[in-house]
Amino acid sequence: MGTAEFVAPEIVNYEPLCLATDMWAIGVITYILLSGSSPFLGDTQQETFNNITAVDYTFDSEYFCGTSDLAKDFICRLLVKDARKRLTAEESLAHPWMEPQSQEQEEERRDAQTNMDNFKSYQARRRWKHSVKVVTLCNRLSRSAKLRSQSAELLDAKSSAITLQEDRVIPRGDKRVLRQLHDYPKETT
Repeated sequence: MGTAEFVAPEIVNYEPLCLATDMWAIGVITYILLSGSSPFLGDTQQETFNNITAVDYTFDSEYFCGTSDLAKDFICRLLVKDARKRLTAEESLAHPWMEPQSQEQEEERRDAQTNMDNFKSYQARRRWKHSVKVVTLCNRLSRSAKLRSQSAELLDAKSSAITLQEDRVIPRGDKRVLRQLHDYPKETT
C-alpha cells in the first residue's frame, strides 16, 4: 500500500488499480516539491485517508505564493478522484506547465522555486512520524516477545510442575510437600 499520503482514492477504497493510480502519486509529489507541504497528510493515517477520499486539499498562499497557475492546474488535473478523468502520462508531458507553449510560460516556469524551508520542515515531520512508528513497533515487539517468553515459561512450569509419585500429585518446588513426602512412611509390598 505504500506511504499513506501518496496513495490514490482507489487504493483507499479497494477499487481496481491502473496507470492513473500512479499519476495521482505524481500529482502529490509535484504538490510536495513545489510547496514543501503535503496535500493530504493528517495527524493520523485514518485522517490522511479521509482527506484523500474527499480530495481535500488547498493551495495555501503561504506555500504557493511563488507557484504559477499552470503548475497548480497541472496538480489539479492529476489530483482528480475519478481515475478516468485524471491526466494520462502523455497528457501530463504535453501539459503547458511541462511543455511551455510560449516564452512567457517558459520564464514563469524557470522562475518558480521550491519553498525549501517548508520542504525541510515537511521532511523533518515525516522523519519524526516515522521514528515514532519505529519506536512504537519496537515496544510492541518487545512486549510481545516478553509475553511469549512469560507464557512459554508458564506453560513449561505447568507441564513440569506436577510429578506423579506414589499415586500422589505433588507440585515441584513445594518444599513443604516434599518434606512431608520424605517423612511419609513408605508402604511395604
